[in-house]
Amino acid sequence: MSDFNLRDLVKDVLRSSDDADPHRVAEQVLGRIGNSDYREALRQSLGQYVRVVSDSMRGSTPEAPAVKPKGGAGPSSWKNGAAIREDWQRRLDDRIHGADGWMRVREMSSDDCLFVADYRDKLATDNASAARFWRSVDRTLDEHGVKTVGELPVEVQMSLFGGAR
Repeated sequence: MSDFNLRDLVKDVLRSSDDADPHRVAEQVLGRIGNSDYREALRQSLGQYVRVVSDSMRGSTPEAPAVKPKGGAGPSSWKNGAAIREDWQRRLDDRIHGADGWMRVREMSSDDCLFVADYRDKLATDNASAARFWRSVDRTLDEHGVKTVGELPVEVQMSLFGGAR
């Protein structure tokens, strides 16, 4: 087992880099990974990348079909019905993190559904809190007649960013 730790390397690069663009920071990280550690770096990062791609394939929530078959039975409604059926059946195979770890949607229990709902509620609360914070920063910019956070008086910056949020 390698002593290589991608998380520690990324933290080091983030501390030493002035660049805000994660893609350029990633290039800096890549430049500091030795050839012998490439496989281990990939192993350590692929799990999160697979999760991101899986999430993007799933979408945030199953939604009702946008198109409902019109009229009676016939080739057109059969095609729409088949597409709807294929869509919901495909969604049952989506991967999701439930109360007991990763599983397919079709394997979810009541506990898993509540776990996912609670997690989504927490994300929504955290996002709403962050939005309120950034709106207050925007009002502060207006109140001080400046265009950027860096132009605010130091004591204002400290009051905004110095405490725990």
